[in-house]
Amino acid sequence: MKKNQIILIIVGVLILVGLVFYFNYWLKQIQPKTGTSVPTEEKTEISQEEAIEIAQEKHPGEVYKVKEEEMVVSKEFHYPIWVISIETEENIIEVSINKKTGEIAFENTYPSGGEKGIFLKPEYEGGEKLQ
Repeated sequence: MKKNQIILIIVGVLILVGLVFYFNYWLKQIQPKTGTSVPTEEKTEISQEEAIEIAQEKHPGEVYKVKEEEMVVSKEFHYPIWVISIETEENIIEVSINKKTGEIAFENTYPSGGEKGIFLKPEYEGGEKLQ
């Protein structure tokens, strides 16, 4: 055999050994570690009652409507929310709460029509995202 062929065979064997080691390393990375992992608590969604409490802390008033909806931010990103409608003396406030984090996503304020569920001029006044 020529010197070039021997060098090519050695390089090929080294590449194959490197690929085997890399594949073994990759398998160890994706396998769950047994016995050493600490069990993590599954974060559950907040309940309707918890969402009402969060909304009433910020806006005291009478809750008359609760809806379960989905907030669509983009085609790829959306998340479930609770929409709590609270009636105060002068306004109806819709508070949207993220079901997974419990944070207030946004609020809308409408003028109150005097009777529950009647909106006069449903103008959008707020809607700023709270951090």
